[in-house]
Amino acid sequence: MSEDNLLELIEQLDLQAARDYWALVKELADSKPADAEHVRRTLWAARKSTDDLKADIDVQRQRRQWRALLDTLPDIERREQEIRAELAKADAALEKAEKRHAEAVAPLLEEMRRLDSQREEARTAKRKLLQTCRAPDIVAAAADLEQRRKALERQRTEAMDNLAAVETDLGAARWEAEKPRAIPLGHPEPRDRERAQEMVKRLEAKKAELESELATLNEQANELDRERDELERRMLNP
Repeated sequence: MSEDNLLELIEQLDLQAARDYWALVKELADSKPADAEHVRRTLWAARKSTDDLKADIDVQRQRRQWRALLDTLPDIERREQEIRAELAKADAALEKAEKRHAEAVAPLLEEMRRLDSQREEARTAKRKLLQTCRAPDIVAAAADLEQRRKALERQRTEAMDNLAAVETDLGAARWEAEKPRAIPLGHPEPRDRERAQEMVKRLEAKKAELESELATLNEQANELDRERDELERRMLNP
């Protein structure tokens, strides 16, 4: 077996060991029975200690609690929409029934305050789910995505800088090509005007090229955003 194949096999075995370990963590977090010898072999293969296992089980159980909080968000938002509808009705009747309006609004506002607190808890749960995701495949995908995002952002910055520089040069070239010149009757156009007009054409072509490049980069950035959204969806599952 070649050295490259050996290293690749070792990487695959390490990744499988990490997957097996994470599957064990989830089973134990669910309080499922486990064979001690199986646990020992899995820990050894993944280079984990019993302390690591206990900590990861605690995190997994906490992630389930955070997910339960996150799952309350649709009901919270649905109830908020209902409350906003009721508030709008109360506002429409304000002039005719100020006292009744105040009585209707007071408890709703109190509930909104409670819902705001619950919303913040749910959002905190989402942040913690994203921060504590340890699934090897997802962690690797997130690192790769961030690397590609940074590289693309550097390309976009460079393209925008180049486009700004070309637009500046194009403005100067257009002014040079269009500025009035005193030309004696019967004499040809000055060479400097022709050179300026040629420069305008080259710069316009370069501007169009950079705009096309920037549009492509922007579409790539949108695609990375879609990848990020899908990855976050996976990270939100315990």
